[in-house]
Amino acid sequence: MVELNLGAAIISKLSIHNELKLGTLKMVKVNELEISHPVGVVYKSGRYLSSALHQFLQDLKGMQETQFIGSE
Repeated sequence: MVELNLGAAIISKLSIHNELKLGTLKMVKVNELEISHPVGVVYKSGRYLSSALHQFLQDLKGMQETQFIGSE
């Protein structure tokens, strides 16, 4: 869905290695999150960021780890 410019995703860097190498996706590191596994946001490079996606990125940057739901 991200490659089709229909959204953003939070996934492992390893799972999109080829797309990053080809430049079809772009990773945005979210430094403000202190979690046990690195998290980034991936979106189609060179595309316009909608106001909703921009707000989503801002919200992610402001969230504390305790606000995320874990699998434990």
